[in-house]
Amino acid sequence: MDGYADMPGFCKSISLEEVEELEERNIVLPPSRAVSQEDDGAPFEDRLKLKRLVAQLREQQAESARLDAVIAESLNALGFESPE
Repeated sequence: MDGYADMPGFCKSISLEEVEELEERNIVLPPSRAVSQEDDGAPFEDRLKLKRLVAQLREQQAESARLDAVIAESLNALGFESPE
């Protein structure tokens, strides 16, 4: 497969022998199970907390951008041009 590369969590190439071995052990091969998913060692609760923190960060970044625009508009109204 020219140009192919495994991508953890997305795709993984295995041999026909590996497929047969898994089938012999009655292991189902839907893509979500067949694709290697690397474990970063973080407990599930920590990953959930991180998701919440990232969501909070995104909200704060959006608010920061909104406030930057308000400040720039106020400075422009006072006669201070944007440095752009």
